[in-house]
This record gives sequence, structure tokens and C-alpha cells, in this order.
Amino acid sequence: ALAALGWKLSQGPMEVEFLARAIEQTYNTADRPTRIDIGHATIAWEGLRGEGMTPLEVRLTGTRLLGADGAVRAEMPDAAISLSIPWLLRGELAPRRLELREPVLRLRRDEEGRISARIAAPRDTAPEGIEGSAAPLEELLADMMAAPHDDTPLSALGLISVVGARVMVEDASLRAAWSLDDV
Repeated sequence: ALAALGWKLSQGPMEVEFLARAIEQTYNTADRPTRIDIGHATIAWEGLRGEGMTPLEVRLTGTRLLGADGAVRAEMPDAAISLSIPWLLRGELAPRRLELREPVLRLRRDEEGRISARIAAPRDTAPEGIEGSAAPLEELLADMMAAPHDDTPLSALGLISVVGARVMVEDASLRAAWSLDDV
């Protein structure tokens, strides 16, 4: 069975909806104020690269972070995650590498000088009117900045890369807005 799976993966990415649901279930716990919704997931064999610990890549499309009220807080059109083999052998999903493809990052400085950031939907084109909470982004950054440990799957994450991002900035006190494409 393992050889057949290897052969199938060598032919190209394979859709695996059960994996999307497993990732959602892992993240969407009762103690989190947000939940994720994943449109589609595929898995591909990337070969043995680097340390040889990231041969499986999961590609997620249409991923959304939803608030407790169901409102979209962040949207990622395309992301690739290489899974950690040691964590897979433990029966857990853990990212080894994360690549965010074509995200839209919206930054805002309000009249009082407070700065907020969020990952927006790709269709967001105008910098004005940034709303929503930056709490999920801040929560993730706080988890990633914690002292190294092997207690959680996030501890396996060794690299985050961003490809083709659009950064949109609004400065309410200066009444100015601008954007940077393909960052």
C-alpha cells in the first residue's frame, strides 16, 4: 500500500479532503476564539531536500480564519506546508516549513498611533477601511516567539516564507494610503 501511495504521489499532487478536515479539527478547539476553514487540500511528494525531513508537501487553497461571530478575519488563497516526518511518526500533523503564496497583508495606523495588521482577502484592493482584529495574528506571532520546546507541533516549524505578497498600508493620522505589490 505504501509503495502504491508513493507511486501515486510521484505522478503529481493528490487531493486529500480528509487531511483538510483533520487540520481544521486540530486547530478548531473549544478554547480558541477563532477557527479555520480550509477549501481544499492536496498532498505531493517533494523528494528529499535539505535535511530530508520535508518530503511531503500539503497545499491548502481557500483557507479562511473565522472569528467567533463567523466573520472572516484572514484569508489565504494558497499556502504550502511541508510536514515534519518525526511528528507524523508520532501520529501528529506538524509543519516543518510554511510557504504563504500571494497573501494580502493590511497594515493600519489609527489616529491615536495604534498599529494593527491582518491578512486580508485577495480581492481587497483599497487600503482604506481596514477593520477587524489583529488578535489571531498576534497570537500566532506570540506562539512562534516563545522559547524553543518540543511540546507542541508548532515547535517543528523551521521556516516561513512569503511569495508574491501585496502589502497595503493605511495611515489614518496622515490620511495617506499606499500599497506594495509582489513583495
